[in-house]
Amino acid sequence: MESVNICIKRFKLSKEIAYQNRINLIDTCSLKLIEERTTLSAFKIFLRYQFSHWDSLIISSALQNS
Repeated sequence: MESVNICIKRFKLSKEIAYQNRINLIDTCSLKLIEERTTLSAFKIFLRYQFSHWDSLIISSALQNS
C-alpha cells in the first residue's frame, strides 16, 4: 500500500488513479512475502552499509528473489 500513499501524497494523483496503479502493479509483478530470514538479512545490511531500514529490506528481498 506504500505505492498508493506515494502516488497520492508525492505525485498528487487521485485516489482512483493511485489504486488503479496498485492494481496494475499486482497484475504485472510477482509478489513475495517477507520471511524472517529476509528481515534478519536486512538488519545486517542496515548495520553494515547504513541504509535505511526500508531500503535494507528492499535490498535483502531483491537479493533473495533474484
